Amino acid sequence: MNAMKRGSGRALNPLLWIALMVFSAGCAADPVRKVTGRPTGPAPWRIAVLPAQLSPEVKQKAAGKLDKMMMKRTKALNEIRTCVVLHIPGDSYEVIALPVVDRALPPGTVLSPDPETIRAAAGALHADLVLVPEIYSWRRRYYLIHVESRVGIGARIYDGATGALLFQSMHEQVRNQGILKIPAGPFAAAAGPIVGMQHIYMADMCQNMSGEIGEDMRALLETRP
Repeated sequence: MNAMKRGSGRALNPLLWIALMVFSAGCAADPVRKVTGRPTGPAPWRIAVLPAQLSPEVKQKAAGKLDKMMMKRTKALNEIRTCVVLHIPGDSYEVIALPVVDRALPPGTVLSPDPETIRAAAGALHADLVLVPEIYSWRRRYYLIHVESRVGIGARIYDGATGALLFQSMHEQVRNQGILKIPAGPFAAAAGPIVGMQHIYMADMCQNMSGEIGEDMRALLETRP
């Protein structure tokens, strides 16, 4: 009997270790919404959504491997851009068609945020505003019988006339599948992590975060004099 108890205690240790690891890394970053200026002209604004980029934090971590990181995240960058476009409030913004933007700035273009570059991009597209989607996190982590999915996206909006940064929004979501959310029944418990690996979860989280950014974009209306 004692031997069985000792064996059970040893069997639980890995599960407790996984739970501790997940809890320590499983918190989403606090959302960010900053309005730092007013658009030069009145709404509705003609807005150009540029190809999505890696966030400054991700670029810094990538260091000399930026090109490799961009290639690895190509699908996620394209998906984030599309999600953000679909959630831009139509009553305040007139979105320039993405193929029109891509002819001037092809996907994969790394745009400098300096005012002169922003003004040049806006001028080429006849845009009042320039929006740059950013990816902060897009990953899945596996802990034996647990999967953590994390999606963090942001948007920066610049004034097309001045190149000044007017608005910044960032949202992150974490979804756990497996040991911390085990469904009823042994088969469902085993299948939980597999379901969590599916890309549909990441796409759903992208839609959720883009919706939050879209709501934040209405704050620019509140800054009008």
